[in-house]
Amino acid sequence: MKWKIGWGLTNKCNMNCPFCYSKEARQSNDDISYDHALRFIDYNHKYIESINYGTGENTLSDTWRNILMHISKNYPDIKQAITTNGYLSKIVTEEKNYNLLHSIDEVDVSLDIADKSDFNLLRGVEHAYDWVMQTIKVCNENKIKTTIVTILIDKTIHIDNLGKLIEISRKHNCFLRLNIYRPNIQQAVEPVKYITLKDALLWIIDHVSVVSLSDPLFSALITNEKKADNSGKCSLRILPNGSITPSTYLISEQWIFGNIKEGVSLKKNPFKTIMNGIDLQNNVPEDCMNCSIVDKCMGGAMDRRIIWYSTLKRRDPYCPYENDDNISAWKNKKIQHAKGPIIHDGYLPTLIFKP
Repeated sequence: MKWKIGWGLTNKCNMNCPFCYSKEARQSNDDISYDHALRFIDYNHKYIESINYGTGENTLSDTWRNILMHISKNYPDIKQAITTNGYLSKIVTEEKNYNLLHSIDEVDVSLDIADKSDFNLLRGVEHAYDWVMQTIKVCNENKIKTTIVTILIDKTIHIDNLGKLIEISRKHNCFLRLNIYRPNIQQAVEPVKYITLKDALLWIIDHVSVVSLSDPLFSALITNEKKADNSGKCSLRILPNGSITPSTYLISEQWIFGNIKEGVSLKKNPFKTIMNGIDLQNNVPEDCMNCSIVDKCMGGAMDRRIIWYSTLKRRDPYCPYENDDNISAWKNKKIQHAKGPIIHDGYLPTLIFKP
């Protein structure tokens, strides 16, 4: 058994995004030490398929740089990616750390709004847009597979913005990954409404090729294919302090299984079948049993159901039947397929496209 891991090695971040799901965690400076991270990797490398470094801005962490290079040198079969706000370009160009790029298989760079001034305002940093474009340029020069990743909130999901992001992706030979925003108590941003999301995704499908729809609900609705939600099954999250959770978005105290400082082994699934009274392995709601796509959707994304309802006994909040709609409106689309980045495929419920 091999794991897809999302790992934030630092709470540090040089931006202030209103939709950040880990803002509360960043109040802490309790980043794990290099020695603890090293021991975890050396002990578990046989059971790791890939690592995506996310959460804080990992390029601000010396521990990240050292772990990245250690894995690349000693365990090259482990694929490594980073999700950066664009500061990666500053690190590799100003500090001449080009050797870091040779250890990275894929780069995801965050760009939510195509307009430069609006994006800088959203991110709270004057040079946010320039950092993104410079990172894309550096990655292209070094032939690193690059993806623009966009959070879908009301400010970003309108067709004009999505169309411009597609054009930027096409111009710079990037893929486009869309993350559907999940709320938490630290955020003052409302999740997008069902009809807004539906209109946007159906429009997107007409203008791009599908690389991967790792979100079980939307894979079933759009492509009629089964994409399992691997949260807590073969996908996990490591927080900057070393805590392990089953999902990128389930990071509160109640979802912490343990800590890599304690010598956790990934040889077997470390997660309990039942956590907080919720069965992470068998969780199809009764309301789904008569649905024609239940064998593919399986009730939808686990993190959304838990965040919205605190239970997996209800179906996905974006399920058509939860919104007085039906699945027929999602069908009969001509889907173009393409190959692309693989590290995020199956790691978390996300949507990857190629313009």
